[in-house]
Amino acid sequence: MHPLLKDVADHEAHHRWDQALRAMTKMLQLEPRNARYYLLAGQYLVNLGRIQEAIASFRRAIEIQPDKTAYMALCKYLIESNQPDEAIPILEKTLAEDPLDIEPTIALSHAYERSGQVDRAIEVVRRLLEKIPDSPRVIRGLALRLRTAGRVEEAIQVLQDGLKYGDNAEMRSSIAFFSNYVADLEESVVFQRHRDFGRALLPGPPGKVPKRLVGEKIKIGYIGADFRESAPGSFLPRLLEGHDRTRFKIHVYSDHLTQDSVTKRAEKAVDVFRTTATMDHAKCAQVLEADELDVLVELAGLTTSSRLMILGYRVAPVQATYMAYCNTTGVPGVDLRFVDAWTDPDGADAYASERLIRLAGGFLCYTPPEKSPPVQVRPPESPFTFGCFNNSSKITPRWMEPVRRILERVPTARLLIKAYEFRSPASLEQIRRLAEECGLPMDRVELMPPPKDFRDHLKVYGQVDLALDTFPYNGTTTTCEGLWMGVPAVVFPGTVHRARVGFSLLQVAGLPQFVAENMSQWEDLAVDWAGRRDELANLRTSLRSHLESSALLDGRRMASALEQAYEAALDALPDP
Repeated sequence: MHPLLKDVADHEAHHRWDQALRAMTKMLQLEPRNARYYLLAGQYLVNLGRIQEAIASFRRAIEIQPDKTAYMALCKYLIESNQPDEAIPILEKTLAEDPLDIEPTIALSHAYERSGQVDRAIEVVRRLLEKIPDSPRVIRGLALRLRTAGRVEEAIQVLQDGLKYGDNAEMRSSIAFFSNYVADLEESVVFQRHRDFGRALLPGPPGKVPKRLVGEKIKIGYIGADFRESAPGSFLPRLLEGHDRTRFKIHVYSDHLTQDSVTKRAEKAVDVFRTTATMDHAKCAQVLEADELDVLVELAGLTTSSRLMILGYRVAPVQATYMAYCNTTGVPGVDLRFVDAWTDPDGADAYASERLIRLAGGFLCYTPPEKSPPVQVRPPESPFTFGCFNNSSKITPRWMEPVRRILERVPTARLLIKAYEFRSPASLEQIRRLAEECGLPMDRVELMPPPKDFRDHLKVYGQVDLALDTFPYNGTTTTCEGLWMGVPAVVFPGTVHRARVGFSLLQVAGLPQFVAENMSQWEDLAVDWAGRRDELANLRTSLRSHLESSALLDGRRMASALEQAYEAALDALPDP
């Protein structure tokens, strides 16, 4: 073996990607026609977050020697870097050669979804499922696409039918997650589905609690895939920047390869920043354990980027879940879940597998988007417009019925519904039919796909006077974005966390005048504000400065509340 290749192997084994790439670059100077070396170099570039360079390296490997591994690597990162249209023809050709190949089928379905062709995404996986009905990966692939299309109950049924071929933690995770969207489902059923997932994920007891190493600073680790521009990512930068780094050493473990302004901001705010996106659970657990954390905080819950398995290894004396997920995890080894008294009042503990820690002053801290467009003043002659920009799975008949009554009581008002899923004609048509069945006046209802540019998405708030929050699954990021763009939302508290987040956000923001006590008052409140347009217009222009001075944007307030909770949890540990 060439000495440089020995260096490459050693650097790779120790995750020294810079050194591995330099050594492999030297090997390519010696063997410029070696496709395998380009493939390896591309993977090292991926690990360094240099995705476009990695794509170029994968393309070069294919030019030298067309190979399925290289094709799949290229397509994976084309899709992840929002270039799905380039991946689609490659995957279609690969699949034509072997229609039963699961990997390119799932990748093609993902590419179709990312390009807005959700109906085609569903169809390509459904065809494969007819031929391979017992594949958990294919079953879950179909369910994920159905959920994107807003067909949540159908997705759950596909997953439940798939369990007859054998228990599977990923399928149970999706069943539990999707259950949050189902209106009128008993909370005891939702809770049991989370517990079923927890048992499937970790059938045995969690690992042994490691000994706490008392040092000068308490070591806190945050792991998740949203240290980037994303919906959950908007609740991280100010929190990280608010930590007292004279008493706490902050570690971040980023489970996504994208590096953007939010990533760079997070790197500057913490003591240790590691990228763990390419590590499997076992390797990632080893890295975390070596860092000798006092507290590990998992930020994804049951969403698709979950690292809950790592908490089963018990890599820190205190382990918690926080922020991105609206419910319990059901997972042994998760000690704490951070909420507040508004989202989880007395009695909520009955549906939590973790101990609920109610943070004083609210459980979230919002970071407004950098380079936000200015708040747009609504023309006084324009029709009053209600808006909803939430995930289309949250837009159900239970929400549409009171919205119809609001529009009947404000006969000149319009309703603008914008959702990511409306990029698919099938999803758009599904919501249109649902709205018609619920009796919405479709001549006053606009269904809008999202603009591709995020700033343009924010500008659409300029067309809205007042937002109508969804229930029983509230908006979170959309509510905060609306406030930042001058558009308050009317909310009312439901009975469980996901139905009370809007209530919490407006309390923390100091805007209780937009909170109703129940659905009937919610309708009245929306109608009342529609008649107070001058007040709304005045609030619109001052809302940003109001938010800046509120607890919702106070990163030090948020960090301090968590720090107190971390210290209390560590103090409560038994002596080793």
